[in-house]
Amino acid sequence: MNPTVLSLFDIEPFRIGGVEMFARELSSQLAERGWRSVLCFSRPPAEAVRLYLKGPNVAIEVLSNPSCLGWQPVREFSRLLGRYRPQILHLQFTPLLSLYPWLARLHSVRGVYFTDHWSRPASYVARRAALWKRVLLNSINLPMTALVAVSDYNRRCLAATGLMPSERVRTIYDAVDLFHANTDGQAGPAFRRKHSIPLECPLVVQVSWIIPEKGFPDLLEAARLVLAQDPSVRFAFVGEGTYRNQYMQQTRDMGLQDQVT
Repeated sequence: MNPTVLSLFDIEPFRIGGVEMFARELSSQLAERGWRSVLCFSRPPAEAVRLYLKGPNVAIEVLSNPSCLGWQPVREFSRLLGRYRPQILHLQFTPLLSLYPWLARLHSVRGVYFTDHWSRPASYVARRAALWKRVLLNSINLPMTALVAVSDYNRRCLAATGLMPSERVRTIYDAVDLFHANTDGQAGPAFRRKHSIPLECPLVVQVSWIIPEKGFPDLLEAARLVLAQDPSVRFAFVGEGTYRNQYMQQTRDMGLQDQVT
């Protein structure tokens, strides 16, 4: 049996986004090294996503409510570990505090990794956690090989809380797959024409979820300050999110609707 990596994502893969691109690239690189990739999601992938992730070394599984600390997901996950007997377990978008690392240890998993994708609230200030919390979390996560921070900010927050020994925290920045990027030089001008952004205007772009945790109140205030100094600058905030309409209205209330898209 080929060695196996089991990746547990508490997401619903309804479209081909960054996580799905990562999962496919991971499976592809594992295949090159003779490994099997088990991709486990909280919901069945949409058909287009399933076909996108499909590969000769790929198995797709579903674990409902993996972030719930109930008996049902723990039992089902234990069955998955017993069925595939992975050498490596990678947890993503699940709680840092869970029974999965110990379940993995009981099933002889050699390496357990957790990636911290958490977007802290805009007003979040990292403080050292209470002693009992540090002792409890370090005990529960004792089998964890390493925690992966996706940014220097995430790593600093983790270090400040003391909830994970610093020697077990690694930084691996989120990446962007540029394989399908348009390199003919026409995409930029086309984007500007579509959104009525003059070619000669400096353009500031953010691509992210449109939620407070991504700093949108600060971004709009920064845009106001910049435009007070240089009205020729344009801003484009690209993404989805439940706060999109709210920030569009805030942009209008601030009188920035002609310079912020």
